[in-house]
Amino acid sequence: MAPNSNYQRLHAQSFTLSAEHQLVAGCLVSAGFEHFPHFVEDLDSWLHSEEKLYYGILTAKQRQTSYLLGRISAKRALLELAPNHPYTSINICMGAFKDPIPHFPCDRPLQVGITHSSTMAAALAFPATQPMAIDMEDLDSRRAQTMKKHCAPKEWNDMDASDMDPTLLYSILWTAKEAVAKVLRIGLTSALELMAVKELQTHPEGGWTGFYQQFTQYQFRTWLIDHRVISIVFPKKSRLLFPEKTPILPSH
Repeated sequence: MAPNSNYQRLHAQSFTLSAEHQLVAGCLVSAGFEHFPHFVEDLDSWLHSEEKLYYGILTAKQRQTSYLLGRISAKRALLELAPNHPYTSINICMGAFKDPIPHFPCDRPLQVGITHSSTMAAALAFPATQPMAIDMEDLDSRRAQTMKKHCAPKEWNDMDASDMDPTLLYSILWTAKEAVAKVLRIGLTSALELMAVKELQTHPEGGWTGFYQQFTQYQFRTWLIDHRVISIVFPKKSRLLFPEKTPILPSH
């Protein structure tokens, strides 16, 4: 149920997971930070009462923006899978490790994943039977040097990525690690070495795909879309299918 015309500022894209001869539906929603002034004018149409209380204690503009647009994107994604609920009836609670947990009347268990770069928020909604997570970063050579410090030399030396731009490589590894930490619901409370990537390959449908040294039950897919790197983690035995083969993020 769309509160107002700002609904059109949210970019939604459906996807499916093929798992054990079954197809399950999910949704990816994104919103550029430039739309924040339009959404913040009408918080009562978007946020649950508990979310409004939390939003009220935020003081930094960037944090306000990422929180609000992340929550709204997650709700729009959920409503693609379970329609006919008011946005304000959905309370996306915060878990012990800052993981988002949707709470609303629904006849099947759904989960969400939320991420943001410095200019955009994005969210996944998916069945709880197929754990997923998402992470997104702007391609930034200065930030990539920090990301490099969290990669063991063996990890990126062993990869067949010698011709890849280092900023892109470190961003892929970083988002893949952040995403698997989210799917495990531990955030970044553990050493990133535990999330080390085992291999990275180009994917025939675009972007890259990879696996983990420790968490072998998961895989990830990564794309470079404009100047953003986006990684999605999901079960190793499943296949992630977008109608356009890759995610689509709105341009500025």
